Amino acid sequence: MSDHLRDATKMISDTPISDSTPHNVADLGMLCRRLERLAAVRLDYITQLETENDAANAEIARLTSKVAQLYRGAEEQNQRVKRLEEALESIREYWSRDNNNRALIDACWYSIDTASEALEAKEANP
Repeated sequence: MSDHLRDATKMISDTPISDSTPHNVADLGMLCRRLERLAAVRLDYITQLETENDAANAEIARLTSKVAQLYRGAEEQNQRVKRLEEALESIREYWSRDNNNRALIDACWYSIDTASEALEAKEANP
């Protein structure tokens, strides 16, 4: 038999200290009560941790949803800004191209229409 294999005929206990110490019935009863109380405290603690974990997961889900909503809102705002920038750019183009009052008036009305559309879109999706 090699040195690294155990003797298969010997039983190995998972509580060797308790097995090697003499006990009387009263001591064992008190130990059982202490262990039962400790187990009850630990189970209560585990239950509390599970409840806190569930609450934390619910809060994470709520915040994740809120972040997604904020991203959607930011994208909508970016689209509105882009439309307004395009309207202002059209004023510059009209004015630069024709350099007359009629062109400027047309560009302003175009910008007003574009801005109105952006505001209507905002009111439709607050």
